Amino acid sequence: MIHYLSKNMADFFCKNKIIRREEMEVFIYGFELMISTVFSIAGVFLIGAFMGAIPESIVFLTIMIMVRLYSGGYHANTYLKCNLIFFAAFFSITIIYMQFITVLFLYFTLPLGLLSVFIIMLFSPIENKNKPIKEANKRKYKIISSLFAAVFFLISFFLWIFQNKLSLFIALTLVAVAILMVVEIIKKKRGVYTNEG
Repeated sequence: MIHYLSKNMADFFCKNKIIRREEMEVFIYGFELMISTVFSIAGVFLIGAFMGAIPESIVFLTIMIMVRLYSGGYHANTYLKCNLIFFAAFFSITIIYMQFITVLFLYFTLPLGLLSVFIIMLFSPIENKNKPIKEANKRKYKIISSLFAAVFFLISFFLWIFQNKLSLFIALTLVAVAILMVVEIIKKKRGVYTNEG
């Protein structure tokens, strides 16, 4: 559906002589990314609104966009699968957060956050064949993803000191980023190079 909408948009621009025919594929890809991103953000906010977790949805999107953009990790082979994984990650984190907040907040917030930051710093960026990274950018991506992860952990730490429960949600979201990285590492070690990357 996203490809169909993107193709129609590119066709419209081409017919109105806004873009050239030879630029169609580039614009189709750009429209796919734009539509998928808007759909992802809107979906997380809708789930957040339904679950009474709007602040949590903002935290999730901020960390996922800022850290995962540079850390890399698992990416599905279609936009639909990618969005479903994205929504499932947010839903799962929110359920865990709401159901086990007291125990996890007291004893596991800092260990979970620290472990995730360590994984991100050690292994990023994780290249996926659906999201290749130029060799020249790998060091830069490692520094940026590590810096973002460390900053979010520090925010989580200070919120934990002041007994703000969002501290746990930040830690859980960092865990999700780390898990998606580990999944891709395991796939590569097992030699699983399917279309899902």
